[in-house]
Amino acid sequence: MLMPMSPPQPMRHPVSASHPQSPAHPIIPMVFEEREPRHAAWEYHVVVIDPREDEPLAEAPLAALGADGWLLASVLRAPAGDASGRLYYYFVRSAF
Repeated sequence: MLMPMSPPQPMRHPVSASHPQSPAHPIIPMVFEEREPRHAAWEYHVVVIDPREDEPLAEAPLAALGADGWLLASVLRAPAGDASGRLYYYFVRSAF
């Protein structure tokens, strides 16, 4: 036997016990601003260290570069055919 269904009831916000008139989760408005499209522009900096002559970069020089906005992206050793063993430190920062 089929039973008739009651019409759907509208959903209501749950209310907090301490404030029965306010929703438990307040509605937070969002504001969207249109901006000019900005293309990413980057600056690059390479530090080359020859371990036969200099120590690899320590914390102080790295911190100084970081304070100037440089982010260490990679450290690579010279290619296998290069016997110098040079270290290449690649840094990047926003050009804006």
